[in-house]
This record gives sequence, C-alpha cells and structure tokens, in this order.
Amino acid sequence: MVNKSVLIVGYWYLPNNSARTFHTQGLINSLLDHKYNVDLVVPSENNNISVIKISDQFTIHKIKKGFLLNKPSNSRMYSNNLEIKNSFKHFLKKFIWPDKTIEWTINSYRYINKNLNISNYDCLITIGLPISSHITGALIKKLKPSIIWLADYGDPYTHNPARSKEKRAIDPVLEKMIIKEANYIIIPHSETLKAYTDLNIPREKIRVIPQLFQYTPVSADYFINDKLTNLIYAGTLYEDIRNPKEFLLGYLNAFKKRKDLSLHFFGEERDFYYFFKQITNCNPATYNIRVNPYIPRNELLDIFKKMDILVNINNKSSLQLPSKLIDYVHSGKPILNIGRELNKEFLNVPNNHEFITEFLVNYNKNEQKVDYQKLLDFYNYKNNSLKYISLLKERD
Repeated sequence: MVNKSVLIVGYWYLPNNSARTFHTQGLINSLLDHKYNVDLVVPSENNNISVIKISDQFTIHKIKKGFLLNKPSNSRMYSNNLEIKNSFKHFLKKFIWPDKTIEWTINSYRYINKNLNISNYDCLITIGLPISSHITGALIKKLKPSIIWLADYGDPYTHNPARSKEKRAIDPVLEKMIIKEANYIIIPHSETLKAYTDLNIPREKIRVIPQLFQYTPVSADYFINDKLTNLIYAGTLYEDIRNPKEFLLGYLNAFKKRKDLSLHFFGEERDFYYFFKQITNCNPATYNIRVNPYIPRNELLDIFKKMDILVNINNKSSLQLPSKLIDYVHSGKPILNIGRELNKEFLNVPNNHEFITEFLVNYNKNEQKVDYQKLLDFYNYKNNSLKYISLLKERD
C-alpha cells in the first residue's frame, strides 16, 4: 500500500514558541504515526530558502516569509497595541488585503507551484493564522480540485476582535470567497462557530477539534518558594482584549494585606512593564513579582505543576479562548479565571480589582481541589487527532 501524501502550508513552527506552532507539531506527529508522508511549507527564520529532510516521511520547506512589510524582523501578526506604529506601514495596511502576510501567500504559492508536484498530494492542510495560508490553499485547490482541503483556523479573521480597528467592509466577502472550496473548516472551540456561520459557511462543513497539543513536560531549572502562595500568568497581554490592569491592581492590593503571595509572569517583558508602570513606579520585586521572558513550552508545563494558582485573564470577546487553558488544565492545579465564566471547575472572578483582591486575601491553597476530567477528555490529544485524521480518510 502506497502511503498518502499531505501538503501542509503553515506559518508558525519551531523554534517559534506559539500555540499554532504546538498545534502544527502535534498534527504532524499524528500524521506520521498514521503513515502519511508530510511536506510542511513554513517561513524561514532568516528569510532564506532551505529544505530539511527530517525522515523518509517528513520534509520541511523553509522559504521566504516576505520581501517588504513581512520580513522576519517584523514577525508579529497583529499588534497588541503596545508598539509605536510606523505611520507609513499603518497607511499601507488600509490598502493591503488581508494584511502584510499577503507576501507569504505570494512566496508560498510560487514555491509550491515551482518546486513541488501538486498532483502527488492527496490532502492539503492550511493552518492559520494568518488567513494568507488559506489563500494559498484556495489557489492550490483551484489547480487540483480533487484534493481534500482542510482549512484550519486558530482565531477568526473577519470577526477577530484583535483586529477590530483594522476591519474593512470587504473582509467577509473576500474571506468567504477564499474558503468556500475547502472541504472542511477546522476550529478549536465552539465559541467561534458564529464567526463562521455569519459568513454563511454551511454548518456541516465546520468541525470543532481542539488544538492538538501534546503534553510532554520536561524538568525546568526555576526556583519556586513553596512556602508562598505562588501565582503564574503565561502568555500575551493586549490593551483591548486581554488587559491585565485590574488583575495587577488587585494583586498589589492583596499583597499589602498578606506578604506570602508571589506572582510569576512569563511572556513579553516589555508588555508587562507597560501595564505595570500605569499602576505604580515601584520595582515588581517589591511585590514578590518575578518577570520572565518566554521559555520553551515543555519547561513551562513543568513550572505550572508546581504553582498554586494559574491565572487566566479572559478575552473580552466570546469568540476567543486563550489556548493556554489546555496546558493549564493538564497541570491539575486551580485556575483563576478572570472575566466571564468559562467552566464551573475554574475559580471564576469578575475582572474587577476589588473582587480579585478579596479572592486573593482569602485564598487558602490547602483547601483547593479540582476535577478537570471532562476537560481532559475534551482536550485529549489521541482522540482529537483521530477526529482530524478521519476527515482526510473520507474518500478511502
């Protein structure tokens, strides 16, 4: 029996430390376990072209991400509103669709059309964001209509609150046009269904499959004082949709009343200081706050297990859920969910500093028990990877 071949057009992959990277990695491992041959096309870190043959089954094609606006030095997809924007680039955004990553569409499609034989592939998977990967998918589908195409979304495009200031009237028209030929639209949670049904995408084409995160913690060299009540927040902060000011103010006020609290932040350090300095000019260490850069996910998983409280600042929009919840749940530790209630097993507190202060002042880590079994079943890597694989086998 000849192994089937899958072409994946992604955007985020190792060594990048993002949710879409981990999902892509988990998906590829599942495909390889099921004896598929996989070619992965992703941007290179240095904007050079390289072909890396990992095994007889798996080859990575790293190609140029862009040539003007989308070079590796400017790798963020959407600004989190904390950066000073270049006025010329901001002006160009108004006239470029879907965004600067259209350069990725051009480069990836040119490379595939020139260097890979599309007729050799049975299946095509495009992984967003950005939506530019799906544009490449639409062009490939046009060349080979019989190919099974899965358009895998992380967050929505047209109805993504993170880009609300950049939304244009033409967005829903063009997005629908691009993905209408996809065999299936894959989304990570049902909360985003409305973002796609509002584009008049048939419900039967949409499949809810959580991100394929594999849980593989490794020992981390990070000291934690277990005599304290340790909280951790890991991830990106945003001015509009995931603003930490209420949480930080609540923590600072609670610390003034009990000195046995310690907050550990892992993420973009400058983003943390941007918000922290709006509240106080003190050194974070004054409040037992340790500010750390991003570290490899596997090490972070180990640190989660040693914490007392895992902090989730919920997105303001009901269309998005932080991907960190998958890793938080696997830790088996209490999750402080700030904002709208997500799950009754979480410690749900309104996004208001007074409520947060009260919660932290009265919190006793020795009295907390959690039961995440239903969530663990929902996020089960093996079960979800089988759901994914079944879509590729529909014509077997």
